[in-house]
Amino acid sequence: MQINNMPRPQQSRTLRCDTTAFSFLHFLPYTVCCWDNQLFAKLTNAVVVCLVFLTAIVVSSCSDSKKAPDTVAESRNAGFVVPEEFAAVKSLVFQHDMNADGKDDVILVVFDTTKRTSVKSTLVYYMHEKNGTSYSKRGTIEIDDVEYLDFRNVTNDSIPEILVHINSGGTSETASKGLEVYQLKNDSEFVMYRSFPYGEPELWESNGTLAVLLHDRFSGIFAKSESAVYVDSVCFFEPNQQADDATRRLAVLRDIELKTLREVDTLAIAKPKDADTQRAIFSKVVNRVMILKKLNRNREADDYARAIIKKNKYLSRPILDALDELRTATTMPF
Repeated sequence: MQINNMPRPQQSRTLRCDTTAFSFLHFLPYTVCCWDNQLFAKLTNAVVVCLVFLTAIVVSSCSDSKKAPDTVAESRNAGFVVPEEFAAVKSLVFQHDMNADGKDDVILVVFDTTKRTSVKSTLVYYMHEKNGTSYSKRGTIEIDDVEYLDFRNVTNDSIPEILVHINSGGTSETASKGLEVYQLKNDSEFVMYRSFPYGEPELWESNGTLAVLLHDRFSGIFAKSESAVYVDSVCFFEPNQQADDATRRLAVLRDIELKTLREVDTLAIAKPKDADTQRAIFSKVVNRVMILKKLNRNREADDYARAIIKKNKYLSRPILDALDELRTATTMPF
């Protein structure tokens, strides 16, 4: 099961004024145009009075619109408002309970786009105070090239960690996409727990095991931009507990390999002709073949690639040629 819990950034509040009354006034003259002039004059006076009254209501409601406060004090119902010091720059608001008190705290990501080689980002932690009506700024850390945040308890201590997805924007996604995991200590200090600097990290959970999948790419005859992603290695969050990693790694790989086999069968049964589905089949076949090779099941990998080529002649010629080249591809076993 792939994990994807990206919180949605907070949307700003806007004032919407109801125009129903004005629509009514727009059509009123057409309704009374056939009446006598005296009656029409009386109705016109009434309309003017109503118009003045409605205008006063609209002006009053607009004057009560919410203004950004100078502090971060906010009611729980209204939510968090970006402080004035960050109001003029690009930022994203992520809300999550970071200290297990039942209240959502805030991680504000502030982007500095003036850097040429990377996007400097500052993570600012605002803790929701116990009175439930305000936030207090508790800690900051600078991190380059932040793409988005996840929150996940990877240490089984009831306190979630901050999973910072990194993207340096290079031509190779496996080289430019990484993951950094931070803990909050003493409600104020960001401490790095694990770092996966490359490999397009992906969270994978199976049978109670949470793993990080790191990827590589196979292009064959295709350009690098059309290459297929496959699982190159499996890591775990515990930094110093390697005794049973081999057993857990094999279990994760077998789960992925079987899941991929089922997905290929499901996609291929209809003999799809559209390019997107054929590319999806190609990517999944590449993933399974490379995993089999990493498990030292090379004969099975070769037989599977041959069978796909033989049974699925509807696939485009470039894909069939790439799959034939995949049979001879090598990769380092686990």
